[in-house]
Amino acid sequence: MFLEKIFFAGHLEKNEKIIFVIHKHWIEILQPLVQTIFFGIALPGIFTFFFPIIFWGAVFWGIIFLLYFFWNFCDWYFDVWIATNKSVIDFEWKGIFHQLSSRIPYSVIDEFAWEVNGFWRKILGFGNAKIKTANGEINLINITNPKKAELKIISTRDTFVNQKKIHEKDKIMDLLSEIIQDKIEKEDLLRSRRF
Repeated sequence: MFLEKIFFAGHLEKNEKIIFVIHKHWIEILQPLVQTIFFGIALPGIFTFFFPIIFWGAVFWGIIFLLYFFWNFCDWYFDVWIATNKSVIDFEWKGIFHQLSSRIPYSVIDEFAWEVNGFWRKILGFGNAKIKTANGEINLINITNPKKAELKIISTRDTFVNQKKIHEKDKIMDLLSEIIQDKIEKEDLLRSRRF
């Protein structure tokens, strides 16, 4: 959570706090990791063992694959839903100089739907989720434990809506008390003029 506060703090509004972050499942990063280990480290290591003259070529090749893994890791880590005390932020990382972000206030969330489809998805606990609003829907594919994400988002939304109702109720009460106070003062003024 410490790193998430650092990396995602720039997407928050004033007085907004991160409640939790929903990442894609670790299975998304498994393929690039296996490719990097096999093609970027193991295979060049084997070739270098038999042909030592290609050592620097193998090192260069390994660095390329490590950069490939780093790129995929960043894509996995920064493609998130950030649930705050005010809204859900959909953040997509498309590259170092290309990020997309959209904010979904809790007041416009109509529905949260999730799906776990398939044997391995059920066993490993990942699936797809979407937030539906009047303007459309936002999807996040292959997230960890989508049912838990739904419960957290719905709970946070309910807390936000209840706090907003209490705040609005307090404003209405203050407004009514001002109106009543004003009415009493006017009546007192009218009485004092009569006598």
